[in-house]
Amino acid sequence: MKTINSSTKKELGRFFVEQAIKHVDDWSKKQFEHIRRTAKAPVCIPLSNNSWTMGVYIITQHNEHAWEVNKENKIIHTFYSKKAAILYAVYSQYGRFSFAQDLVTLDTPVANLYDKMNFYNKKLTYKKVDTFKQQLWRSRYDDTRIRYVDAIQILEKKLKSAKYIQSWENKL
Repeated sequence: MKTINSSTKKELGRFFVEQAIKHVDDWSKKQFEHIRRTAKAPVCIPLSNNSWTMGVYIITQHNEHAWEVNKENKIIHTFYSKKAAILYAVYSQYGRFSFAQDLVTLDTPVANLYDKMNFYNKKLTYKKVDTFKQQLWRSRYDDTRIRYVDAIQILEKKLKSAKYIQSWENKL
């Protein structure tokens, strides 16, 4: 009876190691998905430096004021506030959809006003513009800034009130 030469033994060893690693990877992915979807409380797990999973929701940071919430590869909303994005995921997971929808409703004008402020601020930096346009953009910028401050205060009040809702006591 002939013995297997050493190169075949190495290939066979590599094959078994690769199969074992693949099996462990598949098992860990299944366990991760199981924990993520069946946990009584939403589990926050970092996926990368700019992405986290919160229960069945994935929160991705695009910039300082853009937090995208996805569920099953569908974009739910891009939030201005990180707190609002996280609380939306938590309260949606617990079935508090009215509170979660309130967060979307309050966050949307804040994001729109923030974008408008940036737009008018860029317009104000143009050098070769007549004074009428400069005054118009300054007026619009000031008006938008006042409305932005009011909208962000309302959103912050709602976010601060979130700690008193305590929906997780009933679920655990």
